[in-house]
Amino acid sequence: MPLRAPQVFPNDQRSWDQWTRNVQVKPDDNSVTTITIAPKAVTDEKFRDSAPTSVIGRNVDSPGEPADIVAGADDRFLVRRSGALAFGTIGDSDIPGSIARDTEVTAGDAAVTTAFQTADSVVAANAASALAAHVAAADPHPVYLTQTEGDARYAQLSTVLQGSATYDPPSLADGAGITTTVTCTGAALGGFARASFSLDLQGITLTADVSATNTVAVRFQNESGGTLDLASGTLKVRVDP
Repeated sequence: MPLRAPQVFPNDQRSWDQWTRNVQVKPDDNSVTTITIAPKAVTDEKFRDSAPTSVIGRNVDSPGEPADIVAGADDRFLVRRSGALAFGTIGDSDIPGSIARDTEVTAGDAAVTTAFQTADSVVAANAASALAAHVAAADPHPVYLTQTEGDARYAQLSTVLQGSATYDPPSLADGAGITTTVTCTGAALGGFARASFSLDLQGITLTADVSATNTVAVRFQNESGGTLDLASGTLKVRVDP
């Protein structure tokens, strides 16, 4: 739409600027023509689609439209070397020096393996030496009894007096008890006496004491809360003189 002329013409720059800022201009069919282009309708080489695997480019200062730069094989990289852009593979020179190469990793693995093998050999040799010294020691375990010390201790235990008898305790009501005696040759008053029974006592308590020379009294006392009747079993006593 063309601009409408002012009724009063501006006569200086400021008036012209103020007038142009206040005039609204809207495009219409008489001033602007709009043409809609359908998708994919442009076939010019400069705007056409390129293959996804290609790169658009052209050598410097060469005339013509952009051309496709296509790699000759897969697994190639576009890289600049010696000032020229070309497809190639990653070489050793492209890898930073701080990253180990295959040969360095292999050499490192071999060095570590050798170190472990050496350490294992040293450990094995030390263990064999320590074991041999342990076996050869006269008393490798001072906290345990030697054969001689064990024999002497056994001889001391052989002085313990023992006796046994077959006994069938009667039925005992709760709170009741029965005392029997077992012959124990050598037992004397004041000796330390203990007793055991070959069957489950089921809550009956068993106590023993030297009641006379060569005699140990054993007490069966029922405090289980009910009547108990034990079967016949072996009653054993032991007295430390």
